[in-house]
Amino acid sequence: MGRSKTNYCEPPATIAYGSSPIAIGKGARAVEPALDILSAPEIGQIVNAKSAVLKLAYLMYLAKRDEGSACGGDTHTIAISKCGGFTFVDETEMQKAERIAEELDDIIKKGLRQVTSLSPPDFHQAFSEKLKAVADSYSNLDFPSLKDLDRKFWKEKK
Repeated sequence: MGRSKTNYCEPPATIAYGSSPIAIGKGARAVEPALDILSAPEIGQIVNAKSAVLKLAYLMYLAKRDEGSACGGDTHTIAISKCGGFTFVDETEMQKAERIAEELDDIIKKGLRQVTSLSPPDFHQAFSEKLKAVADSYSNLDFPSLKDLDRKFWKEKK
């Protein structure tokens, strides 16, 4: 018999292996509709560690927002490089990223309300400015704990 491309196990030894991401755990219901943000913006483009952690922070914000009683508290994150290097992302760094994610979510909701109102105001410029401010906050956010992933301690297997 051939091996299945996707392999699922029950906790505490949960394994999720497949071609696309899946959510496992209490916050899964809240983040499943947004999992497509984990893919690169364009086919063939590589997502760097900071971008991946920012996307994770947004998903964690959604999980805490919708499933707070089961997903509250600090977010514990480990970043693993392609060649096996790893680092723990500091909880305070994740908290900052999750606060920016909350701002982004608020802007998206306000924009949706304005666009779907009976007489939508001309909000194009205001929406763009607010979105740019959040994008700048994300760009300026520093993750010092990711610096070790850039070092070449590990060699990629051929």
